[in-house]
Amino acid sequence: MDKIHIIPQKNENDQLSRSLNEITAEKKRILEEIFHIIDSEIIYSNKLLNDLDIKTTVENIIISRTGSMDTHELNFIRHNIIEKYYFELPALIQSMNLPNSILNQFPAALERLRKHLIDTKNIGYESNDDYYLKDICFVFGKSVPGGAQVIELYSHISTWRLLRSFIRPVNIFSTLKDMKLIKPGHWLRIHTEARYLADFNEQGWDECYGRIADMLSLKPQCKGMVGTSWFYDPALISISPNLSYLQKRPLDNGAIRIRHRTSRIDIERATLKSKTRRKLYQEGKYNPACYSIFWHKNELLEWANIKT
Repeated sequence: MDKIHIIPQKNENDQLSRSLNEITAEKKRILEEIFHIIDSEIIYSNKLLNDLDIKTTVENIIISRTGSMDTHELNFIRHNIIEKYYFELPALIQSMNLPNSILNQFPAALERLRKHLIDTKNIGYESNDDYYLKDICFVFGKSVPGGAQVIELYSHISTWRLLRSFIRPVNIFSTLKDMKLIKPGHWLRIHTEARYLADFNEQGWDECYGRIADMLSLKPQCKGMVGTSWFYDPALISISPNLSYLQKRPLDNGAIRIRHRTSRIDIERATLKSKTRRKLYQEGKYNPACYSIFWHKNELLEWANIKT
């Protein structure tokens, strides 16, 4: 396995390294207690945790050790946690079974996180910050950079979870048939990283799928890849044809699509950057819808093999 070429090391002249030392002795004691529990319950645990499980676990640990700290102080505690495990991540990565195509994504991802930590050192992380959720999973080795998408290493899919989350369609029998085809168990789940969209294009997504295929080849227990988003909505084919590749590539190669209930955040994301979608939504001509796409391992690997 190749070594990672950029390994973050503490340097007294670096802004990020200095910030770790600029805390009181009492806060250092509290942080050491938090680090010890995180190590035992998350980092070196065999528990299979998804991103929300990790965030909940960490928040419970923080609350149990910080007592009467105010919101501002808690934001810095979260920041200190991310900083600490940022420096330890390269060693953790080397113990993970990752393909070179994923390992090669880490140097740039580590540098992006370093800059973000420096930029936010006077702000910290709020508990409901999406970047906090993404960064804590990243430094704990529970997600990896895949280029166009961040890849969460463990997402448990069950039939009951699907039944609870999907919206009743017109053709319920067709949907139930599709759901029956979705294998329950361990899946790789993809997420969009708003701070890095340089690879968010057709070529970048194809390369990301290729990296996911490499990972699936090393993970026999994994059922495939799953993604959930407003951009899997069939309406996008006509409204935003420039984004059609996002759903057509997997669907044309064996993936299954299931509709969910649409949330406020789905609507916000669907209308945020497109004047066309926003205008159509305001006129009542477009109602954003949330879908999941399930791309089973065999079909994804077959596509990757044909592509190469």
